[in-house]
Amino acid sequence: RNMWPRVLAKLQPGDYVLMQFGHNDNTRPPQSDTLRYRSTIQGNGDETVQGPVRGGGMETIHSFGWYIRQYIAQTKAKGATPIVCSLIPRNHWTNGKINRADKGYGLWAKQAADQAGGLFLPLNDLIDDKYDKAGEEKVTATYFPPKETTHTNWAGAALNAASVVEGIKGLDTPLKKDLAANPQVPAMPSG
Repeated sequence: RNMWPRVLAKLQPGDYVLMQFGHNDNTRPPQSDTLRYRSTIQGNGDETVQGPVRGGGMETIHSFGWYIRQYIAQTKAKGATPIVCSLIPRNHWTNGKINRADKGYGLWAKQAADQAGGLFLPLNDLIDDKYDKAGEEKVTATYFPPKETTHTNWAGAALNAASVVEGIKGLDTPLKKDLAANPQVPAMPSG
């Protein structure tokens, strides 16, 4: 949230804002989280709590969904189009199926987008479908570094990016016309 004012200041009419939040929001309760700048209340309501600010002081903390609705409203007020993306999946499996993030932050992102009139890109579903088809062993070996379940490697990033393009093609937005006809994955940077 501390970077959002800088993004907002640069928005112009006709811009598109793809936003994805929540991947690190569930580590500590916001009332006691002094290790990071801010956390959020889990949920999509209007409740608030007081929590510490890194470096000292206290602030009012809102729900995850409340912040998403604010970002959507502020984006639209600038004449830009907000696109809320669900979280990408972690490499966690149960009985041969990837664990879907369609509850919690994934659900709250969709609810907030619907409530505030933003577009919603179901990245979790798009990527989960690909993971389920490939299977746990191939996904783990192909898309994640060893002992990593959250951050993908270059191949995983390419799959995620292709899923963003696929998702945009499924949205009702003129942005589709600006997509490259045959996008190519760039070579992995060295060093």
